[in-house]
Amino acid sequence: MSEEVLTHADLVELARRWLLRRHPIVCTELSNGSDENPDAIGWQGGVSTLIECKTSASDYYSDKQKYFRRHSNLGCGDYRYFMTPSGLIKNYALIPAGWGLLEVTGKTKIRKTKQPTFFPVVNKSKELIIMASALRRVGQICPKGVSIKAYYLHTGDRASLSIDIDDLEPEIADLSEVNQ
Repeated sequence: MSEEVLTHADLVELARRWLLRRHPIVCTELSNGSDENPDAIGWQGGVSTLIECKTSASDYYSDKQKYFRRHSNLGCGDYRYFMTPSGLIKNYALIPAGWGLLEVTGKTKIRKTKQPTFFPVVNKSKELIIMASALRRVGQICPKGVSIKAYYLHTGDRASLSIDIDDLEPEIADLSEVNQ
């Protein structure tokens, strides 16, 4: 991380680490074909937490103009936070209703200075788009009847992956019969 100023990338990495302490599945800056691309989002047992990272006041205030921010039921995250360098947001009353605030002091210390509330209506279909996009990038071997379009990270190219479990080693194929 930068010695002097926290960059957006620094904050996203801190958000990822913070979420991983609470959620087993975390995605950061995942372009997913949806109009909302969270800086960081995590899931635990069907509950999601979204973190938007802001390094400047102008970036923070321009975020409020996004359509899915003005209509909170269209946004992602059962719980929603802004993560900023400490002191960036001086008036907590200007933070949108329901949103929390995570402030970073120094290069690594994260302090929750405003608790979020649970958003009762969330756009779970957008969250499924994000999760499906993440799964396509995993590119793991698929069981019979499942196809995943995988993105290979080393090239960024898209490729289809569909493996018939009967083509695998006999010991693995035998396991498929147990699960049927």
